[in-house]
Amino acid sequence: MLRHSLRLWHTQGMPEASVTPEDIDRLLALVADVDALEGDYMTRRDPRWPEYREPVERLFIAFTHEPWGLPDYSPEAAAVLRDEPRGIETATLDELRELLTAAARSERFYHGSWDALLRDGTIDRALRRLAQLRDQLQG
Repeated sequence: MLRHSLRLWHTQGMPEASVTPEDIDRLLALVADVDALEGDYMTRRDPRWPEYREPVERLFIAFTHEPWGLPDYSPEAAAVLRDEPRGIETATLDELRELLTAAARSERFYHGSWDALLRDGTIDRALRRLAQLRDQLQG
């Protein structure tokens, strides 16, 4: 209940996303190049400064640009969404924007986080939910 309350409290003041189905399609198009890497996301696995392959960098950088990036995102609310059972699968568009912003920014604080988020399925789940929301926007 506390997790749900935190999600509701934080997202109530967020502006409605002006995300179009075309915005979602552009983001999802980047995923094919990441998938083609077949899990080989890094060129260097240095725990102090990993280097990522170009498709991974393009995807995560896209998470920080309009219309995805939120300058006032909450890492805590994104973590609650990620950790809540079925949180990502039931997320709103604005909650996903917050999660993707936090995912992109996480590498700054935890080297190797992009690799971890790709491997643990967080990014895949978020993008599958985006595809569902795109279908709802079109329908």
